[in-house]
Amino acid sequence: MLKPQDPPQVLNNLVWALDLDTFLKQFYGQFTANKDLPESYKNAEVFRQYLFLFVQSLLAPGRRAPEETPYAGSVRLALKLMNGHDLQGLMKAGWGRLAEILKEDKEPPARIERLYLTFLSRLPDAAERERSMDHVRRKRGEPGAYEDLFWMLVNSTEFFFNH
Repeated sequence: MLKPQDPPQVLNNLVWALDLDTFLKQFYGQFTANKDLPESYKNAEVFRQYLFLFVQSLLAPGRRAPEETPYAGSVRLALKLMNGHDLQGLMKAGWGRLAEILKEDKEPPARIERLYLTFLSRLPDAAERERSMDHVRRKRGEPGAYEDLFWMLVNSTEFFFNH
């Protein structure tokens, strides 16, 4: 029986899949380096509260804690993931999980398999493998081809369900 992940599970999976720990450390460093920022804003707890409010607006727009909200997914979350520039900006080949895959796996079939294993915990079936390889070939193996696959897998229904 399939069941949607609850918001904390979605958040944990996105944090891992997008390598957000690395991003957040870099972002926090830039945030606190701003000389015009009041000293109280440089407090790590203030930064965590900002991140909490961002995640809460994404996963539980009713202002209730994600753990308290009965959850079955939402159109709002799907639209935010598919169209949100903030999340799309994290799906780049130059850093994070995708950069790691592109660096460690040199051949397109190995990269595609690793993307599927990373996001869906399974290998692609024959049709998925062929579609993915066709896409990579059309884009001449450019990093953008893998960004497209990354984006597609993160936004797939399968990524948001427990098996």
